[in-house]
Amino acid sequence: MNIDELWIGDDVLIKASQKKGKFIGKAKDGRARISYNSKILLVSPKNLELITENEKVEIDLKLEDITSSKSHVAFNPELDLHIDRLNPSLSNALPQMILKHQMDRCQAFIQEAIDRNIKILLIIHGKGTGQLRREVQHLLSQYEEFRHSILVNDGGASQVWLK
Repeated sequence: MNIDELWIGDDVLIKASQKKGKFIGKAKDGRARISYNSKILLVSPKNLELITENEKVEIDLKLEDITSSKSHVAFNPELDLHIDRLNPSLSNALPQMILKHQMDRCQAFIQEAIDRNIKILLIIHGKGTGQLRREVQHLLSQYEEFRHSILVNDGGASQVWLK
């Protein structure tokens, strides 16, 4: 893995130990600094793997099965639909494929928020051409729980209120 492609706060898997932690920077010797259980681990980039949003959802679903209650699994009320954050492996895919993935993930996110009775969400769609923003707004309009939304972050995100 190229350590320079990681962002501070990215979730990573330490392959050798199967520990999941957060990337907090690069050490002077070129190893990654990983926060794990209130400790800082220095890990070779070859021993790291980025955990994508899809993998986080799978991990959350596994945790849900273990705890049998959604209230014990953390829910982040913010979703960043930028494909490089959502699923970097699709960065060079066809635009239609990227949009489908973004909308599928957005739909799952909204449904999870509704199921958990979360009332305020932030969906980051970016400015771009506005196509993704329009698709998100159309998707939201299909939910009876949708109350309203406003553009925030200079038009790059929608703050959403649910009933």
